[in-house]
Amino acid sequence: MDSLRLAKPMSAIFEMEAKMANQLDTVCFFIGLLCLVAFLYGPWQKLWIDYARQRMFEARDSVFDIAAGGGISFSDEKYIIIRSGIENVIRFSHKITWPRLLIYHFVMAREIEYFRDKPDSMLASIDAIQNAQVKDSIHKQYRKVKRASALLLLLRSPMLLVAMLVLVIPAAVILMFAKKIGQWVFQEIVREAERCDIFNNSARPIRA
Repeated sequence: MDSLRLAKPMSAIFEMEAKMANQLDTVCFFIGLLCLVAFLYGPWQKLWIDYARQRMFEARDSVFDIAAGGGISFSDEKYIIIRSGIENVIRFSHKITWPRLLIYHFVMAREIEYFRDKPDSMLASIDAIQNAQVKDSIHKQYRKVKRASALLLLLRSPMLLVAMLVLVIPAAVILMFAKKIGQWVFQEIVREAERCDIFNNSARPIRA
C-alpha cells in the first residue's frame, strides 16, 4: 500500500516535468523561429543588398572607365542613358520585392501610360553603339547588373528561395528559360526604378 501511495505522487511529478519540458521546447522553438525571422529580415537582407550594390557599382565604374578610355563619349546620349539606368537600379533595387514587382507589372503599368510596354532604354542604347568591342564590354557590365538584381530579388525572399529549392522540377524548367526570365525581371526592375526616380524626383549623383 505504501508503495502505491508513493507511486502516485511520483507519477504526478513525472507528468508535471514532462509537461514543463514540452512547454520549454515550445518556447525555445518560437524563440528560435523569432531569431531566424529577425536574421532573415535583418542582417541577411543587408548582406545581399550590399553585395548586389557593390556589383552594380563595379559595373558602373567599368562603364565609366570605358568612356574614360575613349570607347564612348561622356556627352554621348547612349552613355548618359546607360549610366543613369545603372544608377537608378542601384538607388531603388533594394526596395523592389516580388510582390511589388508583380503589382507594378499587372496593375500600375496598365494605369500609367508612360510605362506601358516601355522598352529597356539601357539595352536599346547598348545595342545602338557602333563599336563592337565597346558594345560587348558594356553589355558585359549590363549583364552583371542584371544578374546582381535577379540574385538580390531571389535571396531577399526566403519564401521564394524555399519554393525554388523544394520545387526542383519547375526550377529545372525555369533554368531552361533563365535567360528570358532574367531579362524580363531586369526590365521590370529598370522600369520600376525609373518610375520611382520620376515620382520621387530624386535623380541625384551616387557616390560609391
